Amino acid sequence: VLSVEVDPATHEIAKQRVGSSPGVELSLADSLDWLPKVVESLSGRATFWLDAHMFPDGKKRALGRLHWPLLEELRLIKQSTKRADHTFLIDDRTAWKTAFDIDEADVRKVLLEINPGYSFSCVDSLYRKGDILIAT
Repeated sequence: VLSVEVDPATHEIAKQRVGSSPGVELSLADSLDWLPKVVESLSGRATFWLDAHMFPDGKKRALGRLHWPLLEELRLIKQSTKRADHTFLIDDRTAWKTAFDIDEADVRKVLLEINPGYSFSCVDSLYRKGDILIAT
């Protein structure tokens, strides 16, 4: 499991929770810098869990370049891999438009550019029904 956090405080929390677990590697970086290197190093199929954004309390603690870099992350993954069989789980689907001004159609379009054969489904998160988009 590879994970990246841009916020030092959140990175510390992740380290305390799972940092010593075997097979877990936590990085402190901006996902837009980190993702291309990681994707290029993959030797096989991967599952991506994308959930980068401003915190729900409205405080911009994240130090990345973008408020919510989902589309840019997907484009970087597309540019960094020749594989089309990755699985994507993308959180906060129900807030994309209202909180981040991102249309679900745009997200699906980029995913279909990665793999025109992707099928989509949605599952519930801990907080909202249908909040996680899955592309397989």
